[in-house]
Amino acid sequence: PDRAARYLKRKGVPVLAALAVVVLVALTGAYVVMQDEGRELTQFAHFKAQGDSLFDSANYAAAKSEYERALAAQPDDRYVAGRLDETQLRLAQVSAERYEAFLAQGDALFAAGDSLLQAGEALQSLSFFAEANKAYYEALKYRPDDPTLLERGQLTADGMDAALRKNRERTRPGADPEAESDRASVRHQLYNSYRQQGDERLREGDYAGAREKFRMALVHLPENDYATARLQEIDERIRQQGHERQVRLHLQRGRQLCDQGRCAEARAEFQRALDLQPGSAEARAGIARADSILAADQHSDGQYQYFRGQGDALAARGSYQEALASYRQALAFKPGDAYVQQQLALTEKAAQEKERTLNTPRVEDGVYKVVDEAPQLIGGLEALHAQVRYPEAAHRAGVSGRVYVQFVIDEKGAVRDPKVVRGIGGGCDEEALRVIRRARFEPGKVKGQPVQVLHTLFITFAASDE
Repeated sequence: PDRAARYLKRKGVPVLAALAVVVLVALTGAYVVMQDEGRELTQFAHFKAQGDSLFDSANYAAAKSEYERALAAQPDDRYVAGRLDETQLRLAQVSAERYEAFLAQGDALFAAGDSLLQAGEALQSLSFFAEANKAYYEALKYRPDDPTLLERGQLTADGMDAALRKNRERTRPGADPEAESDRASVRHQLYNSYRQQGDERLREGDYAGAREKFRMALVHLPENDYATARLQEIDERIRQQGHERQVRLHLQRGRQLCDQGRCAEARAEFQRALDLQPGSAEARAGIARADSILAADQHSDGQYQYFRGQGDALAARGSYQEALASYRQALAFKPGDAYVQQQLALTEKAAQEKERTLNTPRVEDGVYKVVDEAPQLIGGLEALHAQVRYPEAAHRAGVSGRVYVQFVIDEKGAVRDPKVVRGIGGGCDEEALRVIRRARFEPGKVKGQPVQVLHTLFITFAASDE
């Protein structure tokens, strides 16, 4: 910081003004993140309330959709997960009841149509066969894989064909002046049946089913304005539905990539969503979030390079303790960096050798910073991390990273005076302290005797892949 301040002063930039800019940038990033979290909570509450209202009114299909949206905003909410399971159970029960009702209705209509056909009432039987076909189609929606429904549907189609053949035989052209009128009546009857089924499918949002029904209606009355208009409307809705699905897919990919730390790729996904839907507030918020994280990463990389270079220079001069401090600062900005970890190990070894040569171990207020034998964690780091409980609030907010804790290990291997030297918030700092306090060590030693040693460990918090 002092070096940065001197640099800004040489450039003619007031230090306080520069610091104000830095603080403003940080606050802006925090505000964007808080906005995202607040928007997610608001959306979750809205979807949950909508789902409850629809569930209470027995509109289970719509309730299921709202609960799924709520879970997308808050995946760990147990209440909504339970309500979704109950909704799916209710939907299954309703589906079974409706299937049985439409099946019975179709059988009754088919039997009536068959009786009329045998009695020579071709036109009347045609109407019953068409209604039976409609009932079987309704039942098929609830059990799409039921082969008996397909067989029944074929029987009604055969019945309609038989009725039309008998009617044509009775009303051959030239044999009866009412023949053309009868054929027109049949065509209108079939058109009206398919049109009615198409309207019902359209109201239910079954665009593919509605399209097929209106197409069949046009087979019987070609160029009918109503059926033609409905087909155009359906094609437009299908196109928009695919468009909205693509936007949702880009947004979902963007959120996943951002959570994985791949913010440049996430920003590209959010931008694609915004290009498809320029008014999307969620896409704009995603871009802002990605930009904020990328800016922070760029700042971290600059700090890492600075402390790494400083560590190398200090180590070359033999100022090992100062070099160790710089290398640890570099690791704070880029945890796990292989080069810095290697240099840290070499520098620690050099520092210990120097201390042994001078026979003056570094000690302050009775606490050693460098010892002959370093303390050893009993059970190892893996066992220590197994005790960590990832705070739920931090998990939901996407808080992850390493918490660095510094503490004293006394002569008996117990932890004393732990404090967080670099935290990540969200309750993770407190959890890291809790776990460190419970740790036990083999004490460090100087000339074979246990001593108090200043030590630092980190606890990692990272969401598991789902």
